[in-house]
Amino acid sequence: MRPDPREEDKRWLQQARQDIDDARYNQAGGRYHLTRFLAQQAAEKALKGYLYAQGVERVWGHSVADLARQAAEHDARFEVLIGVGGGSIVTTSPPAIQMGYPVGFRRKPSMPTMQKRRFARHIALSGRLRRY
Repeated sequence: MRPDPREEDKRWLQQARQDIDDARYNQAGGRYHLTRFLAQQAAEKALKGYLYAQGVERVWGHSVADLARQAAEHDARFEVLIGVGGGSIVTTSPPAIQMGYPVGFRRKPSMPTMQKRRFARHIALSGRLRRY
């Protein structure tokens, strides 16, 4: 039996909200590698919840940009989140993934300005998605 789309949306959005709360907590503690990961997870889960609410039966993938493209097929307001021309969403790239792993770190990792901006974009996305 297929889950109710609205219930599935609530379930995913609840977890997205928890992830963004955890991201903010980690940001306050200077744990930026976890912050960015949790912010990305929140965006991904919120988008998946939205797609399930639209009646999409199978939502695959982890790319926030790809999920935003799918969401834009249902509501054009999601187009601003796709990242066309350096827009709002930056997908996880190998350097960003490495930020979450100790591979290659010889000193304490810091959070460069670009990574702070990416985190801020994910936080902004979560705020936008709360209003859908």
